[in-house]
This record gives sequence, C-alpha cells and structure tokens, in this order.
Amino acid sequence: MKTAKRLSCLLILFAVLLAVPVAAQDAQPVDEIGAARLLASALEQGETSLTISVTDGFDYELCLEYTHMLYPEYYGMRWTQDVHRQTATITITLAEPEKYELAWQEAQRVAAGLQGMYSSETELLRAFHDYIIRCCEYDYNTFLNLSISQPEPFTAYGALLGGKAVCDGYSSAFAMLCRAADIPCIYVSSSELNHSWNAVFTGGQVLFVDVTYDDNDDPAGIVNADHFLKTKEEFLATHAGWDTSLCDRLTAAIWPENYGAARILYQLGLLRGSEKGFELERQPRRDEAAVMLTRFLGLESQALSWTGEQAPFDDVSAYYQPYIALLYERGLTTGTSAAARTYEPALAVTAQQYMTFMLRGLGYSDAQGDFVWSDALSKAVELGILTQDEAAYVQGRTFDRGMMAFLSVKTLSARTKTGDALYEQLGGAGALDAALAAELLQK
Repeated sequence: MKTAKRLSCLLILFAVLLAVPVAAQDAQPVDEIGAARLLASALEQGETSLTISVTDGFDYELCLEYTHMLYPEYYGMRWTQDVHRQTATITITLAEPEKYELAWQEAQRVAAGLQGMYSSETELLRAFHDYIIRCCEYDYNTFLNLSISQPEPFTAYGALLGGKAVCDGYSSAFAMLCRAADIPCIYVSSSELNHSWNAVFTGGQVLFVDVTYDDNDDPAGIVNADHFLKTKEEFLATHAGWDTSLCDRLTAAIWPENYGAARILYQLGLLRGSEKGFELERQPRRDEAAVMLTRFLGLESQALSWTGEQAPFDDVSAYYQPYIALLYERGLTTGTSAAARTYEPALAVTAQQYMTFMLRGLGYSDAQGDFVWSDALSKAVELGILTQDEAAYVQGRTFDRGMMAFLSVKTLSARTKTGDALYEQLGGAGALDAALAAELLQK
C-alpha cells in the first residue's frame, strides 16, 4: 500500500504561553478554522507571521492541522500568546522555502500549460492527476524507513521536480496545481490509514481524489482513475476506517451552502470576494448590491470609466462611488437623504431589495409599474425565475451573501424582458463569457 504518515507535525516548535505585549486587535476572536484560514491567506501573500485574537481554549495543534489542510507543505508552527488579551502571534516555518518557491513556479508553469489544453474543470483536474503520476515515482525507501531526514519526498517539490514522493508529496503537488489554476482544493489526511489525499470543490460539490492510490505503475503507461473525483460515500468504500470529522468540519466552513453559486459568479467575473473569501454568511450591504446590479446590467466598464464631475453622495467610499454614481444618474438607485447627500452604503440589503435589483437587471422597472419592490420575490416566481419553494427558502432565513449569490445565479439563467437569457445578453455586451456561462449554468 502506497502510504506514508504525514510527519509535518514533528516540525512543531512547541510554544511557551507567555504573557507578552501584543498589539490589541479590533477583530472578533477566531476559532481554529478561522485562524487557519487567515494563516493560509497570509501564506498566499508571502507572509509567514500573523497576530490575531483567539477564542477561549484555542487549540494550536488543531490550528496547525487545519492550516496544513488549507495550505499543504512541509512546515512547522510556533506561537506566543498574551493570555490576558487573548491575542496570539503565530509564525509558520517552511522547511525548505527555496525548494517550495521552485515547486510553486513549476506548478504555475504546468497549470498554465494544461489550462490552455482543456476547456472543462473536470478535464483539467484529470490532467493534473495524470501529470503527477507520470512525472513522479513513489518513494518506497522513504516509506519503508519512515525517515524525515530529507523532507523532499513529503513536499510538492518532491513530486513535481524531485521525481520521487510519498503520499504527502502527491497530495501537496495536486493541491498546489489546483491553487495555481484557482480551483478550490484541500489536503486530507488520516492517521488511522497512515495516508493522505485531496478534496476538491467542483461541479457544485465536494469530491475526493487520491493520486497516490491511482499510481499503479502500469507498464503500458495507462493511468488508473479509480480514485478520481469520488463522493465521500464512494471514497469510504476504498478508504474504510477514515475518520471524516476533521474534513467535514473544514469543508462545511470553507465551502458552505451556496458556495457553488458564488463560485459560478466568481468564474464569470461577477463576484470578486476579498481577502476573507466570499463571506457568504455575512449580510450584503447596499454598496455591494449596487456593484452587482451594475455588473448584471453589463455596465461595469462604464462605471469604471465614470467621469462625473461631482459624486452624488458624500458617504460612499472611492471604490463604490463610480458604480453608485452611474446607477443614480440612470435612476436605478437612490440615496437615503437628498439634503444630507447620504447613501448609507453599509445598510444591510433585504431579499426583496436585492431581487428588485435583479429584476431591474432583467429590464423590468418598478418605477414604470412592472412590479412592486416590496413584492419582488413574488414577481420572480411569476416570471419563472424562482419556484415557489425557492422563494420560500429565501424568505425563510436571514438574507446573506450566500443567498445573494443564489438569487444572482437564478437571475443569470432567466429571460430578460426582451426575451433573451440574461447570460446571453451579457455575453453579447462583452460583460462575460457566454459559452462558459452556459457550461457553468448547464444550459
């Protein structure tokens, strides 16, 4: 069996919990997954140290585990904590930063080349899977000796450039290729099975890939795919004994309900997110809704080149001002006080308000009597944009950015007032790739 224990934890530099001065944090305390997400984002930006506010009883080794799943490499973690202020400074130590950088450059090169050859995400993932198997040989010596004197076989460098790796190297390389191609992927390990593999979010669901198990050394060069893009249930049939709890908690946090809708919008350039990701559980603001309406009208390029002499509102930040100014000039949004010149951009948007924006994107006007804004969801049902059950689903919960993404995707598939599908109309205007939209929306 091609298995090798993940040995990254042996690099942990055990911390002494000292009450040292740390700058006070304005952010809310984060749990182990929240901290891991911030650390992974920092590593993405080339930073290896982070000061954060942590929850009571924070488990640093669990945080390391989650960080490794999000950003797999061979590293350790050290920390200092101000117990009184509940803040911590966490530092990641890469084992071989120079080789890591070389592996990242190679992953970007390979991913860019393969992206030019395959049109679908499934095909690209299969290409990554096959590439690793063809360029890497399983390192039986390291596995049999369980030696970590040389970390290379446990890293993406070992798989992509060294030519030999154990399962950690295979899994790290696959995750790195996915990151280079902007495909959501994490590393998954099992102490029970002494093995590691990957989980990806693709086609609107979480699926699993075990590149190591599929490397069957076929003399004819035929690459096996028995462990490629399998559901959790299918995976458990070949990975019996795996405790899924750690993976389940992380995937539920990073790929929550409506993540699939948000990712469709992201792939089409209609939702950008931030350093915190899509923030799907946060309520959307008025300024964010205005940006989405501008994009759904195919007017973003005009908004970005807006040259109005005077901005209509004084409380809108520079980033959002062009979008809101353009919509205001066209009578598609209003402020909260003409006298005070306020828009109150941070006010939370309701489902009815956001659906109003979506209906306007489809060419319907509440000002001209096509619908009443306070009953926009009912109008969406009448027009076939939503089913009655979907409207009840939206109304039955707090409206958040996840629900915003859900309504946005449903609107993209809908017919405009003139009869064209909205994604086709936006494609004709150059606002998105209509062929990609058809594929993602399965039209």
